[in-house]
Amino acid sequence: MRALSFAVEPADEAQAGVGLGHFAVQVEEMEAAGVTDDEPKTATVTIKDRDGGVSGVTSVPVTNGMARFHHVVIDATGEVELEISVDGARPLITKTITVHSNPGIDSRPSLVSKGAEGQGGDGDSLGSIANADGRYSAFASDSDNFVQGDENSSSDIFFFDKEKGKAEAISVNDTGELGNGASTNGVMSSCARYLAYESDATNLVPGDTNGVTDIYFRDRHTNHTKRISITEKGVEPNAPSLQPSISGCGAFVAFTSAATTLSSADTHGVTQIYIKDQAFGGLRLVSLFNGKPGEYASADPALSPNADEIAFQTSIKNLEADTRESTMQLVLTDLKTGEIVLVSRTPQNKPANGNSGEPAISRGGRYVVFSSDATDMTDTQNTHGGAEVFLYDRETSTVTQVSTTTIGRAPDGPSMHPSISDNGRYVAFESAATNLVPGDTNRSNDMFVLDRESSLIERTTVDADGNELEGDCIAGRISNDGRFVTFQSASEAVLPEQDLEGYQTYMGCNPFELLEGEDTP
Repeated sequence: MRALSFAVEPADEAQAGVGLGHFAVQVEEMEAAGVTDDEPKTATVTIKDRDGGVSGVTSVPVTNGMARFHHVVIDATGEVELEISVDGARPLITKTITVHSNPGIDSRPSLVSKGAEGQGGDGDSLGSIANADGRYSAFASDSDNFVQGDENSSSDIFFFDKEKGKAEAISVNDTGELGNGASTNGVMSSCARYLAYESDATNLVPGDTNGVTDIYFRDRHTNHTKRISITEKGVEPNAPSLQPSISGCGAFVAFTSAATTLSSADTHGVTQIYIKDQAFGGLRLVSLFNGKPGEYASADPALSPNADEIAFQTSIKNLEADTRESTMQLVLTDLKTGEIVLVSRTPQNKPANGNSGEPAISRGGRYVVFSSDATDMTDTQNTHGGAEVFLYDRETSTVTQVSTTTIGRAPDGPSMHPSISDNGRYVAFESAATNLVPGDTNRSNDMFVLDRESSLIERTTVDADGNELEGDCIAGRISNDGRFVTFQSASEAVLPEQDLEGYQTYMGCNPFELLEGEDTP
């Protein structure tokens, strides 16, 4: 006989006319007389109302023992029963849910890069990030039709409030004037009050005379902009400052710089990692090894939400002075104790045999997700030679591969740009692989979410009916609460009813959270 079990339970409640989003059914073979060795082919859900009448039937193929149902819509209200069967056999499992008439989450992606009239940007919009609950987003854009007077012909940082439905400029000085140079790579605090970004502009604050890219900080409540990449005494850096990372409350901002004027220590003229206390002005050099600045470059900083830890990329030569290797490793520094932990490690606790970067940290610093082209951190075979996404567990000192199929098979394409929810349950990432979920035939990069509780992976960049999108969907990030994923795409299929050109910024739902959420993206 065959037994069925829900791999992900549908919610006990749903909303009429709104897709349940995602649920899966595991098909297991049980030993019994008369059972054939045939693999199950089709799973069917029959939706019955409380009087026993059938209001809908939907079938999906069974792949590797898993049937995945996307966005099952129930038009009835009251109690309904889901009956699930395989290959036409009698129903082997049922689930009763209560359907309400009030609206719930709309599973379609919503446009973030838009102006007050709802129009999409007339230039590329990239680098999006959402705040803790997904209401607010920030992104960089070349568009000049979001705010009045945008005539600088440069990329600017914008802030989007989905309740107000329009963007506001962030890369401005205290009088509201846009920067006179390109501003990119914006980051935002959980409460969305504070934002940091890098900019070539020279008119954002008085006294900017160093002629290099700096890190700036914007307080949306006071409408005040200040420069972060500067010493407590006001000394400017003599080299670019890049790659800002902000703590959850916005009190601290990390960044990189090869400047020799930001610290009294010998920084060897290579890129170091700094943390700025934006409230009190203190600047701290944190890329320290045996108490001294690294002699080789460090980059890619990621502050934990509570600012107790920082992960960053560093040359293996900073860790092993005598090595002949030239890889970039990933380390985690405890900012309270100064302890440095190797994140990109083999099971034997040795540095991995490839380059690692793009870290993101859960609240509390237990989990670090990152990308790496190393092949010796796990047993999963890398057959394509590109990067994969991994997760380091600080409590167990182990590394697991995130970018695998549900049954643990190696992906057939590279994965990158990971982010993690505050509680460490969800990991979002971009991938070119075609075998992470069934039916991936668009030959494009997509955004995926791993639910670490169920070990299931779902594609987030699909339309309201669960159909894949044509064209790349890239550089996504998950919101702190794990409910929403922002991403960029130039595909006209994301919102075909709108006349959009170039890369736009969108916000979609985490399919695993569609079952319980109440807000719309």
